[in-house]
Amino acid sequence: AVSSIGMIMGCVPDLVQALQSGSGAFTLRLRKQLLHASALAGIVIAQTGTTAVHAMGYSLTYFKGIDHGRANGLLLGSYLKLVEEARPELAGKILAAMGFSGAKQLSGLLDELLGRKEDVSLEEIKLYSRKAAGAGNIANSAVKPSEEEINTMFTLSFAQ
Repeated sequence: AVSSIGMIMGCVPDLVQALQSGSGAFTLRLRKQLLHASALAGIVIAQTGTTAVHAMGYSLTYFKGIDHGRANGLLLGSYLKLVEEARPELAGKILAAMGFSGAKQLSGLLDELLGRKEDVSLEEIKLYSRKAAGAGNIANSAVKPSEEEINTMFTLSFAQ
């Protein structure tokens, strides 16, 4: 997982440049590096399963039509903030692999990379929070959020 995170972070400058230039064109080298990082992440998921971010992302994918990877990216910063508060040593290890000292830095990068967020109403957040709280992925999480915490993460993630 740490190797995959490092590989992905090595791609960030090129990703930001491609997005800022408006070309959206990624080089073959960049695509290969992202594919390798993705394969490593897939191996991790095959061995450990997915966690709260995926449980939360499913409703965004099913009901809002948001690609699952994007949905997870939109939620990752708020979940890592929760982990940072509950288990700072674990968050620190993840953030160090990214070259960050805090979850706020990750959230800023994700906001830059993912652009404008979709509109999600408070009613939808309440429904999605209830669904995610009952998902098996929550039990697989190092920090198991309550339904209230899930609601807060959704709200923080989609505040305009």
